[in-house]
Amino acid sequence: MGRNAQSASTAGRDARGQAVAEERRSWPRIPTDLGVVVEAGGRRVMGVTVDASEGGLRVALREAGLEVDAAVSVRMKLPDAGWYTLRGQVVRSEEADAGATLGIRLEPGSADPTEPPGPPTTSDGRGRRRRVRKSRAKERQPRPRERHLVLAELRALGGHVYEQCILGEEGAPSEATQSWVTRLAWELGEPEPEPVESFHELMHVLADLHRRAAEASASA
Repeated sequence: MGRNAQSASTAGRDARGQAVAEERRSWPRIPTDLGVVVEAGGRRVMGVTVDASEGGLRVALREAGLEVDAAVSVRMKLPDAGWYTLRGQVVRSEEADAGATLGIRLEPGSADPTEPPGPPTTSDGRGRRRRVRKSRAKERQPRPRERHLVLAELRALGGHVYEQCILGEEGAPSEATQSWVTRLAWELGEPEPEPVESFHELMHVLADLHRRAAEASASA
């Protein structure tokens, strides 16, 4: 490769890196566990989100092979609204032992309802719904939960908040949602967050809560 070609390649990588850095400053990223199917060039690869922002996703896929700059469609299962398709472009690709991790920049306003990849599971596999027996056990006082369980619930909450953001939900989060955040912050030993007026602001709150929780775990 000639010197000019090398310079152009380096400039391209630098430009992509700068764009990604600017995106991270504009859109806070929160850890999530949302199921996805990434489609590009006739390929369909299943995976799960690692983290998400209003401007992009980081997804762990079961297979590698999708290249940087590829245009992709991401079919995502949102917690309440069901399956949606988002369009974007691969900006990072890292191969792993069991697949690959992709960074995807999303097109603004590209979320559209879509059909699920397959029929939903509504039974125990034998065509009958499981019978739920009412417990006769006495109610017990709640015990402090293990930290990893609280963090898992925080990721689940992030999925709900992210859903509202990409669907363009306006207005302040409900009192129940904000109380949910407050309870998780208390369980993690973090200060109570201030009330917010939008889901975009709540994304910032969750990103900050995840960051402080990670710092506390690292210093423990």
